[in-house]
Amino acid sequence: DAVLGLIIRRCNRTDLKFIPYHTPPCSPNSDGTMTIEFEGNRSVTTSLVGTHNIQNLAGARTLAQTMGLEIAAFDRIIASFVGAARRLETVHDENGFKVFRDFAHAPSKVKATVNGVKASYPSHALTAVLELHTFSSLNMDFLPSYANAMDGADEAVIYFDPAVLEHKRLPQLDPQFVRKSFGAHPNIRVITDASSLQKQVQTLDTNNRVVLLMSSGWFGNAKWSW
Repeated sequence: DAVLGLIIRRCNRTDLKFIPYHTPPCSPNSDGTMTIEFEGNRSVTTSLVGTHNIQNLAGARTLAQTMGLEIAAFDRIIASFVGAARRLETVHDENGFKVFRDFAHAPSKVKATVNGVKASYPSHALTAVLELHTFSSLNMDFLPSYANAMDGADEAVIYFDPAVLEHKRLPQLDPQFVRKSFGAHPNIRVITDASSLQKQVQTLDTNNRVVLLMSSGWFGNAKWSW
């Protein structure tokens, strides 16, 4: 992170200690878990999904080691950690069909989450569903910041509720403008009705598919059957 590096270099406080860590190599397993390789020929198998989750785990591991905790104990305990709610939370997992729920809504987080899930399940078709819910994501001037954020998905669905725009006293958005703001993805659809969103997602072919639901909201209270 170039900006983070700049902040660290500019900081001259002597009471702070900066501890670097890196993204460790990892590989997906057939059961949906990830095996992470660390130095010293050590490895951890985890149910966590996504590059940013792996980075967070590596950061926590480095911090634990710096604090003097036994690294073998950390590895043993972290292997059973299933993650935080709405942070690539598993909603459904059955017969090769997986559904994840994530809080991602900022462009960089959306892109990282999509790419991380695809990297974890390269042989699955990935349908990424994003709800535009925050003030910034519903701002016409900000929307182009999402360009190419969904490119890692095989299929992308963008949902927003015109009633939310009205409630936030924001100008209504043209679905075509929203679609173009996400770049040239060949398979992207914009939906503005919760029932249509529910139908679109619930009728997907579940064979060897991952659905990623991203929002800080609740998708218009869509009633999923999972």
